[in-house]
Amino acid sequence: MEAESRFHIGEKASKSCQQDFNKLRQHLSINQTSWAVRMFESSEWPRVGLLSGKKYHLGSWTECVNTDAKTFKGQYCLVEAKFDFSHLEKPRAVGMESSAWNDLQQFHEDPHQLVHLHHVYWAMCIPSSCQPSDLELSMKNIVDVVFTDYNDVAVKVKVNPKMCSVKTDDKVSFSFNLIA
Repeated sequence: MEAESRFHIGEKASKSCQQDFNKLRQHLSINQTSWAVRMFESSEWPRVGLLSGKKYHLGSWTECVNTDAKTFKGQYCLVEAKFDFSHLEKPRAVGMESSAWNDLQQFHEDPHQLVHLHHVYWAMCIPSSCQPSDLELSMKNIVDVVFTDYNDVAVKVKVNPKMCSVKTDDKVSFSFNLIA
């Protein structure tokens, strides 16, 4: 829950985005309102299965886009994180005693692996008043804090606007690209 507790929309976001996101956090932490819990629950942070090759953490698109908080709707976005292991030192230990980052690097470089973990995707459900760039900046801030002690692992975060969708008037607007 460390990353979730640090998640907030930055000061550069629009006022309506900041207000709606604060409303979401308030309803989630104090009231545990159904719509707020649904938005949180439909997001999926990449905390399970990374070392075994889980690349896509898709959450629940349907639950997110069907969430209505009266002043805003749920907006489903896929966040992309790209890991750069090029500065990682050679492992000092092997097997279960090695660094998890070395495990990920070896998993990525193994030619027999069907899935390479230099890109990981996860779903976030945010207020429809927020822009993908607001989410991207917030995710970059979280990654910077989480990876502060890991100078040899670089992580770049991106939110492509084409990977976000909102339901309006019983129609869903999105232009998803296939993820390779």
